[in-house]
Amino acid sequence: MTEFASLTSDDFELYAGQMEQIKARIKAAAGFFEPPNVYPSVEAGLLQLRLALETLVLSSLVTNRKAVEAVSTAFAKKEHKDAFKLAKELNPAFWPVPCTQIHDDDGEVIEMRAIAGGHLTEDEYLPTWGRLSAWLHATNPFQTMPEPSVGATYGIQVARKLVVLLDHHYLSLLERGESMVCMMNEANSGRVHTFGFEPA
Repeated sequence: MTEFASLTSDDFELYAGQMEQIKARIKAAAGFFEPPNVYPSVEAGLLQLRLALETLVLSSLVTNRKAVEAVSTAFAKKEHKDAFKLAKELNPAFWPVPCTQIHDDDGEVIEMRAIAGGHLTEDEYLPTWGRLSAWLHATNPFQTMPEPSVGATYGIQVARKLVVLLDHHYLSLLERGESMVCMMNEANSGRVHTFGFEPA
């Protein structure tokens, strides 16, 4: 049976840093989607969301530098679906689970209860990445481009799904035995807050 290490302070710091990046990208994208919509602004917003998706995939691998480098290289040199497949092979439980905390009478967390619906799912990742990417290429001059408002509307939908997915979530990091819990906006600081959780 494989022995997994406990989460370390470096794990918490690295993962929180990745989530802060995603927060910043979602916020930047929202600004680009403000009307009036023009192609350069909308495309910039969609690019931020695509980068947020790629950061999401890498985040669960921060416990193993070689794994991060392997997937980063795959992003750069292979088909995106192959990079995504590699990330899943390295850490099958890499996709975040949106949740709410269940407490006992003493206020201790006893359960992370998954939220059903409204979030970006693992199955939606590749189609979403592909649709975002389609806006980031020069358009055939003999084809009609969709209005920039169409891209802005889609980007807003993707951003909302990402917020629901990540606002309060847990996941398993590569080679770690307990779950990482993450709150994207801690009540007092407004910053990302992470902690370990192992159900009794």
